[in-house]
Amino acid sequence: MRLSRVIAVARRDLAVETKGRRGIAVPILFGALLLPIAAIPVGEERLASVEPPVLVYGDVPPEVSGIPGALIGRRWDAVALGRDADGVLHARGEFLPPKLRDALDGDDPAAVKTEIAYERVVLPRRSFLLALLTASILVGAVAESLPGERSRKTLETLLTAGITRLELIGGKVLAWGGLGAVATLLSASVAVALGRMPLGLWVLPLPLVPVCTVAVGFWFVRRAGDVVGASTVTIRIVPAVLGGLGLLAWAVGNGSPWVAAAIPLGGALLASGDTWPGIVPPLVATLSTGLTTAALVGLIARDLESDPIGREVISGPKLAAALFVAMAGLAHASSLLGPVLWGVAGNLGLANGLLPGPGVQASSMLMLLIVAVAAARESDSFGALGLRRPKPTDVLAVLAGVVGVVAASFASFPAHGVILSDLGRRLGEAVFPSDLGLIVLAVVAQELLFRGAIQRLAGPVAAGVASGLVLCPVDPLRGLVLSAVLGGVVHFSGSSANAVIARVLGCAIVTFALS
Repeated sequence: MRLSRVIAVARRDLAVETKGRRGIAVPILFGALLLPIAAIPVGEERLASVEPPVLVYGDVPPEVSGIPGALIGRRWDAVALGRDADGVLHARGEFLPPKLRDALDGDDPAAVKTEIAYERVVLPRRSFLLALLTASILVGAVAESLPGERSRKTLETLLTAGITRLELIGGKVLAWGGLGAVATLLSASVAVALGRMPLGLWVLPLPLVPVCTVAVGFWFVRRAGDVVGASTVTIRIVPAVLGGLGLLAWAVGNGSPWVAAAIPLGGALLASGDTWPGIVPPLVATLSTGLTTAALVGLIARDLESDPIGREVISGPKLAAALFVAMAGLAHASSLLGPVLWGVAGNLGLANGLLPGPGVQASSMLMLLIVAVAAARESDSFGALGLRRPKPTDVLAVLAGVVGVVAASFASFPAHGVILSDLGRRLGEAVFPSDLGLIVLAVVAQELLFRGAIQRLAGPVAAGVASGLVLCPVDPLRGLVLSAVLGGVVHFSGSSANAVIARVLGCAIVTFALS
């Protein structure tokens, strides 16, 4: 790769895309959004209080063992009871159910003591928002750069002008990623100069966030034949990828900042906000995101050579599957993870009183709405959901699925930390509900969506990955086993109804027979 030609491509790209009034609008847009965030003196409260589990210790009355399911029942899985080396019974959970609380108090309330501690959670600084906004602004420019060359019939000219495909893609990434990096660094410099933020190693991953986001955007539009089709993909998918990786890094970072920093793009986004202490996270985030960006540039250049001009960005069925997954993820997260986020924000009283059951019900109803949309898209509504008439061999498929679902209930690594354990408990209730009516509702909604509509549109592997990310993001082993078993049942039997029946029976066995 010749640096002079990469720079020449970058200069040409910026000149073409910012000519006329747009050349003035771009810096005005960056300045209007970034400078106020960098300069306004807003007090930053970076530490949020999160209520941890309650520890109960003392002389516990024997009536506790008389509470149905109090010790091992799934309805009491929020409170773990066990004795220490001295024989003292401890109860650990987010809150104590009233019946258990009464049993622990017994006739002498003074015999039982409770201790409530508070965990300090570090939140990102304003530089996180600077990187996030800069990357989001560049989405439109990415949709017009490479697809614009195809629509103007100039891509063939560039490819035969004595430059390599790697130099072409490298120049375009440099143009827009470099513009975003410069804007982010300038706004961060204003914040440091005005004393809004201390200077630190968070500066290293900061410019890589817009650069990597631009590379991700070019990957999605590398086959786009027109600007309109590319804009549809980048506006819908790239912000979701950026936000999803950032949320994943934040969730993992509560347990291991080093591992979270290694998540491409998401780790750099959080590290740029000075979220984690020490010098290792920003260095790991810089290395991980930098290598990811370089790999994407190489893959795009290699793919550009063999792809005919004008191919679709993403085929129609796969695009529909991606949209269904995005809507399902939003519905599931907003219904079940909202109380956890409210707790982080400080609304502890409100978050504590919200049990996961209503959230599972709301999530299931929203997923059923998505299922209805998927069925209405095609004339054969049952076929759109992967349903067909039953066959005698379906019995074997259902039995295999039941065994797999029961095995998935044991294939689980408990999440560590207050936030992750609360997330895992609420998400686990959606996978293995504790009420029969909720089991039927949740399973029908989830299986018809993932093993029905999405698996038919995108295949079993994509459907399995999607269901694992949406349903079991903090318990990947359980999600992998469950997705592999149920996806295999549908793939070999040809009907999503078998997955629905197998999972309903498996969840019922786990909840009522093995609890």
